[in-house]
Amino acid sequence: MLKNSKKYINLLQVLLETKVHIGHKKTDWVPKVAPYILAEYKGLYLLNLEHTIPLLKKALGVFFQIYKRNKNILVIGNSNTNRSYVAELVKNDNIYGLYTKWVGGSLSNWNPRHFKYTQVNFKEPSLIVLLNVKGNENVIKEATKKSIPVIAIVDTQIDPKGIQYPIPGNDDSPQAQYLYYKLILNILKK
Repeated sequence: MLKNSKKYINLLQVLLETKVHIGHKKTDWVPKVAPYILAEYKGLYLLNLEHTIPLLKKALGVFFQIYKRNKNILVIGNSNTNRSYVAELVKNDNIYGLYTKWVGGSLSNWNPRHFKYTQVNFKEPSLIVLLNVKGNENVIKEATKKSIPVIAIVDTQIDPKGIQYPIPGNDDSPQAQYLYYKLILNILKK
């Protein structure tokens, strides 16, 4: 997508409107996200959407390819903002979700009963989507051990280590969370 194309400009506008670019306080950040940071403004870090756009497109492409092959995808969103979105996404075939606290060892000692909104025949996922990393760092560790790729929203206070498909973006804004949900939902409707 060319930076001066209408599609690119429209996407950039949507990302700005939904506050995807707004990071955390300057005092609450992880140096490993420095490449994704554009500037500091009024004590907050601002994410560079020129990095977000291609990484978002890449992550959504991976999601689409795995979904198209009828592989299981586990979506985790256990913040107050995104629980209801997980409930909606799991209404689609091969999408399973977790909206409560991650139970350590859920992947290492595979047991589908640890997950809400799942069916008895839920097999180990081929992809994990983390809508909020904070509080779910063990998911990434376990997925790495099992070689399960992870797509995750990486805000300025999140260490991207172990995340194969990071999406630099706001993980708190209700508008941003709704956008991530709608982007996934659009893929599921294709």
